Amino acid sequence: MEKERSEKQKLKHEKEKAEKENQGSDKGMAGGATSIS
Repeated sequence: MEKERSEKQKLKHEKEKAEKENQGSDKGMAGGATSIS
């Protein structure tokens, strides 16, 4: 239970980090979307 919660926190953190990086450049948006999926 605790492990699952920390995994969700990690995914959320990584998603937010990627979104911040994508906002930094238009090129990052396309590249970020590709690397995530």
